[in-house]
Amino acid sequence: MLGGHKFSKLFTARPNSGQNSQDQIYALDTSGALWAWGYNDSGKLGTGSPVTDVSTPTLVIGGQRWSELALCAANWERPLGINTLGDLYQWGEVYSGSGFYTTTTVPTIVVGSHRPNP
Repeated sequence: MLGGHKFSKLFTARPNSGQNSQDQIYALDTSGALWAWGYNDSGKLGTGSPVTDVSTPTLVIGGQRWSELALCAANWERPLGINTLGDLYQWGEVYSGSGFYTTTTVPTIVVGSHRPNP
């Protein structure tokens, strides 16, 4: 892989199967860092960049070490990630309460997220 990355887990999204330009790819590397590339509308790659098409693996902002990722809702607008401490984060087009959505280009902790008891 270009850049010498060694990935341990891969997540892909193709919201509209006929439109390859809208694919997103997320990959955890062996250290738990999350990388993303593909179509970046609504900041859904979490890289902090306004660039729409990202052709190479780009580190997701925040310095978190991740254990899981889920791609939720129609059109895959809301990636959700769980870091190794058990905190839940979201980015892209996110629900902010009272029927409103906002856009964030970096992972943001979900309010009320709780860590499991030790």
